[in-house]
Amino acid sequence: MHNTRYTIHIGFETHLQLKTDSKMFCHCKVTFLERPNSMTCPVCLGMPGSLPALNRKAVELGVKAALLLGARINLRSKFDRKNYFYPDLPKNYQITQYDIPLATEGIVEIKTNDVVKKVFIQRIHLEEDAGKLMHSETQNKSFVDLNRAGVPLAEIVTAPDISSADEAMEYLKRLKVLMRYGDVSNCDMEKGEFRCDVNVSVSKDGKLPEHKSEIKNMNSFRFIKQALAYEISRQIKAIESGEVLTKKTFGFDVEKGATFEMRSKEEAMDYRYFPEPDLSPLIVETEVIDKIRQNLPELPDSRALRFVSEYGISKYQSEIIADDVVLSEDFEYCAKRYNPINIANWVINDVLRLLEEFKLDTSSFSKIRDKFVELVRMFNDKKLTNTVAKEFLQKMLVNGETLDSLLKSVSSESIDLDKIANEVINENPKAIADYKGGKTSSIKFLTGQVMKKAKGMADPNKANEILEKILKGL
Repeated sequence: MHNTRYTIHIGFETHLQLKTDSKMFCHCKVTFLERPNSMTCPVCLGMPGSLPALNRKAVELGVKAALLLGARINLRSKFDRKNYFYPDLPKNYQITQYDIPLATEGIVEIKTNDVVKKVFIQRIHLEEDAGKLMHSETQNKSFVDLNRAGVPLAEIVTAPDISSADEAMEYLKRLKVLMRYGDVSNCDMEKGEFRCDVNVSVSKDGKLPEHKSEIKNMNSFRFIKQALAYEISRQIKAIESGEVLTKKTFGFDVEKGATFEMRSKEEAMDYRYFPEPDLSPLIVETEVIDKIRQNLPELPDSRALRFVSEYGISKYQSEIIADDVVLSEDFEYCAKRYNPINIANWVINDVLRLLEEFKLDTSSFSKIRDKFVELVRMFNDKKLTNTVAKEFLQKMLVNGETLDSLLKSVSSESIDLDKIANEVINENPKAIADYKGGKTSSIKFLTGQVMKKAKGMADPNKANEILEKILKGL
């Protein structure tokens, strides 16, 4: 727990990879895990004489992101050159937006401990990504892959309105949900499609201090939370010891769970911004904005409320389901075909548990949703026991097995409950003697043995009924 005498100031610069087929200023394909440097051209390689051509789809997605965040869109913005030298930046400058970005003044609402808070979005600007450095410790070399160079990004910058690591997590989760709902980005952090620079500072008087630590290139919620916890504690200890803090840039050492100093923090003057001479000002017509606004999707809060009224599920269930756009669509698909409350119970209690346990993407559920409905129906009709139904779901979701093949595997021999019950009675003389001696609870053991022999493909009530009938005749 942090010292309550201090105020925490956290802001984010989130780099969102836009969901386009081609790069920001050329026709090279946007891909992942292709052969290094195979998706490049003279433009994204920064060859002399090559000229950028703006990707219209990237602009439209930037506008959609701005509308989803309630931001004010500048009808006229411009691109600038941000100059810095790094091995994965082939032009030695990045085409971005500086003083006149695409949009400003947005809001993201977050909720922690049932308290709603508004996080102010200062700006949303479009830019191109840099390449990627890969370091080999065995060869003591670094390699440059420029497949990512020129990939379209929207950078979303907040004010330092966030005051705890928990609020920070809620902001990032909310932003990710909104961008995925809008189909603006896949937001896959493992692929680098959702990366953050975290700005954090601590003050005693509640005012925003002059010092600030920027933690660069974070791509994991868990590591962001760890980095914040460490850096906040480090700054408090430094202030307590009388150290004068300044603006610095940090990295985060995952193994040590600690931030480490990289350099002093750059200011705008260090980048020598100036207008991009090879691109004209970006004019976004009101007709284009209106068309995108008219086609905005139903957002998670509205969808959650509708699920409660339309399908009768609980508010708690609806909020969890609506928090993932793919899961919510799959739930609704299933709920229209069978009892929504039963579907919701299975999704919340079993589907999400398995997705989390086996680190599966929500799309894994999309592939089995038709058979999932059939599975839930069979369970409710007592054609499958709870144990077998859960086992089947796991095999369908994790192993890709089909419900038909699973049913065939357990029903290859026809289930004759009378025959199985008689076998169980013959194999368990002690349980029979206990039952005859007045220990009627032993029938539960016998029923369990029948279910085991039937591989769970039997109604336990029916099995119990048959056993009682046979036992009474002995």
